[in-house]
Amino acid sequence: PVWKESFGQVSSFAMSMGIPVVGYKVGGLEEIVDDDELLAAAGDIDRLANIIIKLLDDREMRHRIGEKNRLRAESLFPVEQMIKKYDLLYRSIIDERK
Repeated sequence: PVWKESFGQVSSFAMSMGIPVVGYKVGGLEEIVDDDELLAAAGDIDRLANIIIKLLDDREMRHRIGEKNRLRAESLFPVEQMIKKYDLLYRSIIDERK
């Protein structure tokens, strides 16, 4: 479970592997996961535990969420797009220093 994260790079990597991601509604996680059923209010450990237990008890649900996550990550957070944006960022920094 994610408890503190800004963008959620680890979350998007897990999603791209078809892994269900749960956590607290912190940082960018709510936007990344886009499923209130998988998120608990910050500090609500009981809700978070219940979400995790429900997933552990339901293999079909895990696979369904995992596949949804994989498709979401592929469409919104592809590695190629990340590389292109890092390249643009680094080039702009280098150009500013010239």
